[in-house]
Amino acid sequence: MKLQTIYINTIMLFSSLAMLSSCIKSTDGFIPKSVSIRYEEKGLADVLAGEKNLTLFNQAFTRLSLAGQLSENTGYTIFAPTDSAFNAVGITAQLISSMPVSDLRKLITLHIAMGAVDKPALENTITGVGLNTLNQDTVPTANNGTTIRVTQIYARMGGSVYLNGDAKGAVKTIIKASNGFIYPISGTIKQFDSRTLLDAIKSDPELSLYYEAVIIGDSVRQAGLGFEDKSITDVNILENATSFMPTVLAPTNKAFLDAGFNTVDDIRQFATSGYVGYDLATGAYFEYSKLDSVLERHVLYRSGNLSANVRIFYSDLLNPAINNGVYNTYFGPGGSLTGIELKFQKPLIFSASGNDAYVKWTDDVVESLLRIPRDSPGNPPVLNHNLSNGTLIKVDKLFYPAVK
Repeated sequence: MKLQTIYINTIMLFSSLAMLSSCIKSTDGFIPKSVSIRYEEKGLADVLAGEKNLTLFNQAFTRLSLAGQLSENTGYTIFAPTDSAFNAVGITAQLISSMPVSDLRKLITLHIAMGAVDKPALENTITGVGLNTLNQDTVPTANNGTTIRVTQIYARMGGSVYLNGDAKGAVKTIIKASNGFIYPISGTIKQFDSRTLLDAIKSDPELSLYYEAVIIGDSVRQAGLGFEDKSITDVNILENATSFMPTVLAPTNKAFLDAGFNTVDDIRQFATSGYVGYDLATGAYFEYSKLDSVLERHVLYRSGNLSANVRIFYSDLLNPAINNGVYNTYFGPGGSLTGIELKFQKPLIFSASGNDAYVKWTDDVVESLLRIPRDSPGNPPVLNHNLSNGTLIKVDKLFYPAVK
């Protein structure tokens, strides 16, 4: 039975994001409910076959027999690279015909998302909306079992369509079908680097002091806690974060040296220079070390209280709405620690000039805005890494002291 009318309730569709609603003011315009829209009579497969600038995507779609996987009673969203976009990366009709089916499936199914997502759903959001795709893998689990891992992509519209943080061109016409939408895009979607945040930090010589600082911070916090709780360590978060995916503005060795931390011992001395533990008067909250407070200023959206499916990409920092007091503020790890006593809890303030993001990280009027470095489009990532469990952006500035 063909769908005559599909109702897209964005809040229900992205229920994981609704967990944040109590933390965001109504004026922030998070993801509102979309209005009902009447669709064309043809299904996505038939509509795709008739699009003259999507012939290569349709060729791949047809070779994989994907039409049979799209139910007429279920909504889908296809982000289809145009023929010119495929040609730009060397994907031709001949290559699509000869490419191993497994490789072709990985490429194409990443562009087909579950759920019919209309334009308002992608425009009225601060960060990318997480969408499950048809890209799936069977992965091993404990006890010699297996499970299905579904690949997600993150989509947002703001002048351009942003997919996994990358601009894929302005979409002049969104193509409607009886069971979803087709967004013609100007590039293919990049998969995330399979490494974790911790992997990327440990393997980068320019971040060696940052890594040592993380280790020291964890050690001092565990000592103040009085018992071992690995779940609240930064190492654990950087390695295993899944329900929330932090963005780390990782200070380089230059950043530490410029701030006067010349050795690991300098960092350790700073971390132990004040009391760390439950407050002596009431025991109602935990006092973090000065080092914790400095390091956590570099982390966006890391909170046990806000564990929704959110990722913040470099392109999101260009959006003024990022300064909503939620995504640009660190709230503490929560977990077994009751209460929060970071030394510096003021939000970071982001702004944009052209394609560059800037951050104001201090109350000191003498300090100028810090430009956040970005990789040149099309070049391999060196400064900005979209990883399996978060985003890492290298900065040559240690946010210290954060407040004067």
